[in-house]
Amino acid sequence: MLSILLFLLACNSETGVEGEKDPSEGTTDTGTIDPTRYDSDHDGTADAYDCEPLNFKIHPNATEKCDGIDNNCDGDTDEGDWDGDGDGYDDLTACYLVGGDLDCNDANPDVHPGADDICDGIDNDCDAGTDEADLDVDGSPSCEDCDDGDPFTFPGAAEACDNLDNDCDGDIDEVWDFDGDGYSECGGDCDEDNPDINPSMGDICDGIDNDCSGRADDSWDTDGDGIAFCVGDCEEGDPAIFPGAPEICNGLDDDCDPVTDEDVDADGDGATICDGDCNDDEEDSFPANVESCDKKDNDCNGYFDEDPTCWSCTDNSGYRICTSTATWDDASQACEGMGGYLVIIDDQTEGDTLKTLVTTESWIGLSDVLVEGDWEWLNGDPLGAYDPWAPNEPDGDDAVNCVMVNSARLGMWGDERCSSRSSFICEM
Repeated sequence: MLSILLFLLACNSETGVEGEKDPSEGTTDTGTIDPTRYDSDHDGTADAYDCEPLNFKIHPNATEKCDGIDNNCDGDTDEGDWDGDGDGYDDLTACYLVGGDLDCNDANPDVHPGADDICDGIDNDCDAGTDEADLDVDGSPSCEDCDDGDPFTFPGAAEACDNLDNDCDGDIDEVWDFDGDGYSECGGDCDEDNPDINPSMGDICDGIDNDCSGRADDSWDTDGDGIAFCVGDCEEGDPAIFPGAPEICNGLDDDCDPVTDEDVDADGDGATICDGDCNDDEEDSFPANVESCDKKDNDCNGYFDEDPTCWSCTDNSGYRICTSTATWDDASQACEGMGGYLVIIDDQTEGDTLKTLVTTESWIGLSDVLVEGDWEWLNGDPLGAYDPWAPNEPDGDDAVNCVMVNSARLGMWGDERCSSRSSFICEM
C-alpha cells in the first residue's frame, strides 16, 4: 500500500523541461529558483524556454491564433492560413482581436465583406444585416421588391391599371388585359374586345385602327387625306382627292364617285359644273337663265328672287320697303340681290324718317349673332349712341339675336328670333 502512495505522489509532482521535480516549488526564495527547471505559469514549459513565463496561454507548444500575438513563441505572429474558404478575407471567429475586414463565414467563399447581398436570408456582405433594407417600407426587402421607391409596388400587391408592374411578377396590367393580347386599355389598347387590335399590331388596310395610333390605316394613307385606298381613296398621291371631296373643274374625279363630275350635266339643263351651273340637281338653275320668283338662284349669280316685284317692294326716300315676309338671313340676301342691304340706322333723323315709312314690323341690319350681347350692323360697325330700344328690349335671350323696327311701338326696336318671318327694309 505504501508503494502505491509513493507512486501517485511521484506522478503528481511538477517537472521542468526534463521532467524532473521542481526543487523550489512552494518556496518564496527567488534566489534559489532555477529558471531552466521552474515553470511559473504552469503551462508545461520552464521559464527559461517560455517567451511569456507568466502567461499560461503562451508557450512553445501552444496553437498559434490570429490575434496579433506570438502564441507559440516561435518569433512569428499570426503565422498560418486563416482564410479557410479562400475568398481573400481572414476568418472573423479565428481573428476577432485583429483589426481590418474579416470574414463572417469562412466556410463560404461567396460570403465576405464587399460581396453582393442577394435575397437569400444570409448576411452575404458581413455588414450584420441580411437582405438589406426595405426602403419604401412596404414589407418587401429591396432584393425582392421590383421598385423599392414605390410603397404600392411589391410582390403580392394588387395589380392596378397604370402601365406598371405593381405585383412584381414581370407582367404589366395583366388583370386588365381582357382580350389577352398583352396590352390593357391603360397600356394603350384601344379595343379590349379584340386581341388583334393593340399597339404592337401592324396596321393593315381595312378601315380599322389596328395599331391604336389614333388613325385607321395610317400607314396606308400615304397622301394624309385621312382615307386609305382600301376604304375608297381613288388617288393616294393627291390629298385633295378622296370620297366626299368637292368636285372642281380640273378634269379629275375629285370625289372618287367614280365620275369626273364637272363633265356631267346631271339635271339636263345644258350646263355642267365647269360651265357655271350652281346647282346641277336643279334644271331651273343655270347661268343666263331668267330669274323667277321661286326662291331659287335661277341665273346662278349668287342671289335668288332679286327682282323687287318678287318681294312686293316699293321704293321711297332711298329705301325699299318690302312687305313680303322672310327670315332675317333671307331678307339680308334679298336686299343684296336687289343691289342694297338691310337698312343701317345711323342716327335719330334716319330713325324718324323710317317711322313715317314703315307700317309693319320690319327687319333692320342689326344683330348679335356673332357674339351674344355685342350688337353689330351688317357692315361690321358696332351699335352707336342711337339705340331706341323698346321697354324691356333687348330681352337678353341668347336665342333671340336679330332686330326689327316695331311699328306698334312708334319705331322703337325689339330683338326676335332670326328664323322668324317679317317684312324688311332695304337701304339702296
